Amino acid sequence: MKKLIVLILLFTACSKPQEQKQTPFPIVASSENDWVVYEGRVRDKKGHVIDIELSLEQDAVGLEADFKLNINAKNNNYQTAFAPTGKYSISYGFPNQEKGITVECQAKGNPASESFIKELNKKIKFPELADGENLFFLTENSEKLILTDSHFSPLINSSNALYHRSNLFTAEGYVTADSVTSEFFERNTSEKWELAKLVEYDSIKTTYQKLATEKNEGIYLKALAYSIEDLDSVNISHKSIVIKSILRMEKSSLKNRID
Repeated sequence: MKKLIVLILLFTACSKPQEQKQTPFPIVASSENDWVVYEGRVRDKKGHVIDIELSLEQDAVGLEADFKLNINAKNNNYQTAFAPTGKYSISYGFPNQEKGITVECQAKGNPASESFIKELNKKIKFPELADGENLFFLTENSEKLILTDSHFSPLINSSNALYHRSNLFTAEGYVTADSVTSEFFERNTSEKWELAKLVEYDSIKTTYQKLATEKNEGIYLKALAYSIEDLDSVNISHKSIVIKSILRMEKSSLKNRID
């Protein structure tokens, strides 16, 4: 009888379903190379120029993530470059589903980041670009970051924006420009691009006016470039090309053929 009871207990223990182990809701972290890059040129009220390239690690909701920042700042008699790294955070709850981005440029106890902000404010004098420690942005349609104050209110100059950009590539072809629009024909891919009014756009227009002798004349341009996507005045999405650096720009003719 005792043996029978023992067998029954053993059978019951073996046939009892195992409890399912409860796991917490997973936080999907980004891979090490999972970065989104925003780039643009901003100006302060005095016309000083800052070229900003901001790389953001894909964020996990509610957590801080890494950023990499390349800044080239200049005024009439001074130019400097900084490349701080650190953490950024995201704020939610804005009326149009925007996100607030706080880039923590100055980490306490980090001499390099403290020097970055100190030099930026001392040499370039951009008090409206930072609160002394951080930079602030507000997202727009996930393709643009608008530079703001510490309360996420956009600055007066609406051109102070960074655009979600593609990888860099070398573009080669012919540019045409008039008083309204500028276009770029990429000869290797036979694609026609609208030339975005960003970064080197003004330099291209100025050089074009000096070189072109006929209406709608194509002027040869080789440049380091990237593409962006933005909304036009009627909220239709379209892509354009941004010239980051002019490598070569000259007039092509029978005497000066460019192959």
